[in-house]
Amino acid sequence: MTEILDVAMKRLRDGGRIVVNLAALERTQDVYHRFKAAGLVAEMVMVNSSRGKDMPDGTVRLEALNPVFVVTARREG
Repeated sequence: MTEILDVAMKRLRDGGRIVVNLAALERTQDVYHRFKAAGLVAEMVMVNSSRGKDMPDGTVRLEALNPVFVVTARREG
């Protein structure tokens, strides 16, 4: 992924944005700090979602899915 990020950051125009979706929290720090070191404005959010599951009594409950981490970077200008 390092090589892909390097190419994307080199091609990023003023006002452009890069969005990286990650499933592992451990990777978010590397991506976030790489963006910051390149002089980009970086942000990180965690997105949670749930899926409806039928219950035996006819009601529906929400079953949590794994979170997704979204790291974005933009070049000001």
